[in-house]
Parts: sequence; structure tokens; C-alpha cells
Amino acid sequence: MKIKSILFSVLLTGGYYFLCNYWEDIRFRYEANQGQWSENAMKAQEFLYDLNTPHYSCITGSSLGFNLAGNVLPNNYFNLCFRGQSVIDGLELLEYKERLPDTVFVEINYVSRGRSKDFKRKIASNRYEVNLKKHLIFLRDKYMPVGIVANYMEGKINFWRQRYKSLTIKPSANAPVKEIANGLPKIDKVREDIIRLSVKTMRIVPDTASINTTFSRTGSLLKALEAKGVTIVFFEMPIDCALVNSNLLNKNRKEMEQRFTKQHYFYIAHEGCGAYYTVDGLHLDHESAVRYTNYFVKQLQTGH
Repeated sequence: MKIKSILFSVLLTGGYYFLCNYWEDIRFRYEANQGQWSENAMKAQEFLYDLNTPHYSCITGSSLGFNLAGNVLPNNYFNLCFRGQSVIDGLELLEYKERLPDTVFVEINYVSRGRSKDFKRKIASNRYEVNLKKHLIFLRDKYMPVGIVANYMEGKINFWRQRYKSLTIKPSANAPVKEIANGLPKIDKVREDIIRLSVKTMRIVPDTASINTTFSRTGSLLKALEAKGVTIVFFEMPIDCALVNSNLLNKNRKEMEQRFTKQHYFYIAHEGCGAYYTVDGLHLDHESAVRYTNYFVKQLQTGH
């Protein structure tokens, strides 16, 4: 009985390994994305295991930098910003990368945010795990069976739901239109409330010990990359004008200026807040994200 169980497990594992490696639908259509954490994990693992370009650059940061328009960035740029995570979470993954990027772009809006206690342990707790998942791809989050089945079923349900709507609901001639004022969407009440709340929360600055710990860790990671020939470039994502000069971000900028001086590091010039629209005061909407990404790329082409 034990031998049969072992043989069954081996056959099942081998069969799933074959499917993950050679069945295109699983590899490219039914990935196991089940939320923010899952999305972050899959992106991190894609960077560690699938990115084999000899020359590339990567962008590290928070969910603000996550919104950079991928279709505007150069093909050899990998956006390593994670929703709800910090700059450190992206930089620590580079410790496990065999081929380092030519340039690392660091979003500085939330450098003061501490690292996640579980993220690195979940993605790459040690080099043995990294090597194992590099070759046995069915161990990665992207290929978790439950997530793949759930996404497959969700896709089928959405297909039939849209099919039903197209047959039963006629488009209205009076569909709502996004209101525009001075080239930017008008502020709605919900958004105003969110921004007011952010104004209050961003008055609070982390204690000195926390800031020193976070900036020291960031500094040590960046210096290690510089020692290996990686160029470091800093940039600040545009946010709502009501939040630009908050206590939190002003403290952030002051620490950056003292620890990473403009005499020794490249900073992409901050274009200001007036030209962009955010959905919640912090995160750019799609149109503004595309506009800023074009500005970002233009600065790279002109030498920062």
C-alpha cells in the first residue's frame, strides 16, 4: 500500500511538472493570481527565475511606482515595485539574482516604509529554495493548482456573464461621461474624503530609530549594488498637491538629501503635482500614469 501511494505521488507530481512546463494554457492563461500578495509573489518569482536578459534595468518601489505604464517603459526594463510593499523588498531580491541590472531606479516616496517581515522569506528564504524553484517551476506561486482551477472557473463565469449582458442589455445613449476640468477629471466627494484622511495620517512621522533602521538597510543594499557596478537613479512619483509637502514626505526627502546626495547620485527631476491626477491622492490614474511614464522615459533619454 505504501509503495502504491509513493508511486501515485511520483506520477501525480511528474504529470503536473509536465503540464506546467509544456501546456501553454497553464503557463500563459491560467496563472494562480488570487490577490495582491499572490500578484506580488508571482512578479518577484518571474523576476528571479524568468528574466534572463543580459542587459536590463529594474525599478524598485511601492505601489506608487507599480503604476508606471509597462507598455511605455523600454522592453529591457523590469518593474519590481510591489503593491503594499517597500523599496527594500525589491532590493533584497537582487541579492539572489545571478545577473544584476545595469541600472536600478529607486522610487523615493516611501523609502521610510520598513520591509515586510514575511515577503523575502516567502519568495526566497535561501539560495537552495531559489535554485529549486528555478528548475521545478510547479513549486512557484504562479502554478499553484487551486489558483489555476479558480482562475479557470472565474474566466468561464465572466465569459458567460458578458455573453448574457450583451444579449439582454442595450447600451444607453446617456452613458455617464468622465467630467473634465482644466484638462484633469473633477474631484469627487469620495476622493476628497480619502485625501483629507491621508493629509492627517501623513502628518505622522515614524520614530527616529525606525527611520534610521530603514534608511541604513536601504543604504547598505544600494552600496552593495554600486560596488558591483550597478548605477543607482532616484525618482519621486507625482502625488496630489495636498500631500506633496506632508510631514512624512518632507522628512523622507530630508533623509534622502543627507544620505544620498545629488553630488553623488542621479535624481530624475520632479515635474510637480499639477499635471497629474490621482484616484486617491497617491496613486495615479491610468492616463496620468502613462503621461508620467513618458516623462520618465524622456528623462532617461536626455541623461536624467
